[in-house]
Amino acid sequence: NKNLNNVIEIGAGYGGQAIILNDILKIDNYTFVDLKDVNLLIKKFISHFDLNFQSKFLTLDDKFEKEYDLVISNYSFSELPRRLQDVALNKIILNSSRGFMIMNSDSFNKNYNFYSKKEILEKIPSSKAELEIPNTNLNEENFTLTF
Repeated sequence: NKNLNNVIEIGAGYGGQAIILNDILKIDNYTFVDLKDVNLLIKKFISHFDLNFQSKFLTLDDKFEKEYDLVISNYSFSELPRRLQDVALNKIILNSSRGFMIMNSDSFNKNYNFYSKKEILEKIPSSKAELEIPNTNLNEENFTLTF
């Protein structure tokens, strides 16, 4: 399906993925979720492009729509402390009909209190994990989680 009403990206960096997705999908609304200062960077960067969607900039402290068509996170979710992972799960991920998240391996979790791959798969219905291709960390098993 190339038509999406509401896309949300957790940890959007500078907004580059949204610009590329704008070229290949019909997106009505794109919500960027990041720190306030990062959202200012995204807003400035994407202002230089002719985008076909309405932009919204939020932090995890904000209120969110009830449902999103697609949630995206490239490593950001897996690098949030568990308490913020719970916020993202409850406010965004579990209220989304599908998702795509690139995740750090469980060994990244050794020094921090992040959810493990097994825990995430249990928390997100219909989720599955596959090895990241290409693997960006040759000594670890980063993975792609979809649902």
